[in-house]
Amino acid sequence: MTTQSIVRRVFAGTMIVMFALSAVVQARPMPRNVFVQQDEKRKLPPVNWIRSRKIDVKHLDIDLSFDWDKEQAIGTTVVTFAPFADTDTFTLDAALMTIESVTLVGGGALKFTYDGKADNDNLNVTLDRVYRGGEDVKVKVVYKTNYVNNASDSGILGGFGQGLRFIKPTADNPNKPRQIWSQGESEFNRYWFPSYDSPNDFRTTEIRATVAKPFFVVSNGKLMETRENADSTRTFHWKMEQPYTNYLTSIVVAETTPVVQDFDGIPVYNYGYVNETKEVAATTKNLPATMRFFSEVTGVKYPYAKYSQAFVEDFGGGMENISATTQIEEMIHDERELLDTDSEGLQSHELAHQWFGDYVTCRDWGQIWLNESFATYMQHMWTEKLKGHDEFLYADLRASHNSVLGSWAQGQRRPIVTKYYDSKDGLFDNYAYPGGGCVLHMLRKHLGDKLFSASLNHYLKLTPTSRSRPKICGSRSRKRAASRWTGSLTSGCIAWAIRFSK
Repeated sequence: MTTQSIVRRVFAGTMIVMFALSAVVQARPMPRNVFVQQDEKRKLPPVNWIRSRKIDVKHLDIDLSFDWDKEQAIGTTVVTFAPFADTDTFTLDAALMTIESVTLVGGGALKFTYDGKADNDNLNVTLDRVYRGGEDVKVKVVYKTNYVNNASDSGILGGFGQGLRFIKPTADNPNKPRQIWSQGESEFNRYWFPSYDSPNDFRTTEIRATVAKPFFVVSNGKLMETRENADSTRTFHWKMEQPYTNYLTSIVVAETTPVVQDFDGIPVYNYGYVNETKEVAATTKNLPATMRFFSEVTGVKYPYAKYSQAFVEDFGGGMENISATTQIEEMIHDERELLDTDSEGLQSHELAHQWFGDYVTCRDWGQIWLNESFATYMQHMWTEKLKGHDEFLYADLRASHNSVLGSWAQGQRRPIVTKYYDSKDGLFDNYAYPGGGCVLHMLRKHLGDKLFSASLNHYLKLTPTSRSRPKICGSRSRKRAASRWTGSLTSGCIAWAIRFSK
């Protein structure tokens, strides 16, 4: 069927629908360029299937130190996993590293091959024997990173770069602070530790990082220990007890003095510069109230041991690393600036991800709207709570509509949910953010606030009673179930939750 015949049929169908609805909908002129004619057939991008797993990664124990001159991490990662079927081999994602050794914990050296590329499954390890399906294995990988993150300009996530970024003084900016930060989304954490680097697996983590004084290390979960070493260094030990997906693992190394808040006994840390504590406090003053609002709207209290924001140099925006958001430092405002502008949108968006994206996670990148659209609309709902309904409608909802319609008018068109795409990073677009957010507003208007909130609650609290239902991660009581299941949800559970709420 040619493109022109498709256009004629769609146009005819559209006119029939318009006439059928004319009794209840005020007629409006059809906008220009509703259909973009093409001289050639438009080909679909390739199909991207959900990645198959051969092992279940259960826990990562990462130990790091850093070489600032080489912009290199020197690491040891112990991977605890269980194969799904009997096997004597397994593979991990490890990009552009030097692999020093692979050993069995409690045993000897293991044979391995490694091609050093940025692809999947490129560290191939032969075990000492055949391990049964479900049997735990602990393997230690000793390595050095080789990738230098210069914040690539390519792709919508280009401003974030990949893996670890070393921030240092330059000739143009000799006062630039020294920092290290990571960026894992979409599949960039393979540049600084070996693991299974796709979203459809959950595991717990412990991260130990040794840095020179006075640097501080921020990571996921709870700070278990800060050990003072004889060589004027300190080792920070962070532990994340709830299973979560690989791309949310993070680390920030910086000189910082935190502004500490509290939400119902949960500590909230805002790691800013040592000379900007007053400005950080002013910028983040509403953060505990936002946590309370999201907890009430979803019926799920903020689920982690702490929440933190670390403000860093040369970051592309905000990243919702679980319990440890990384933020762009330009979002810090003083009291005078706050008369004209604020950072409530960015703060609330990344906080909302702690529920939508972290507590539950899309199974594959074609379903990224389950992360980004929900965070976008929760951000809008916080605007409504903080600044009123008119501000919500004009500044947020209208802007979302215009963004999506603008992309459509420019010929940038795709379904909100799709398995056809050239680049996973290219999916972080107006359809993943405001597009799905508009759909959620439609659902809220259809259900009403009470049922919409109930739907969110059911969506977050669904438990895996059969293969046809999604899993939920987050609570300690479901720790192993979360690891066994994939840490993943698909759009079908939204409809299921709405139906269940009625």
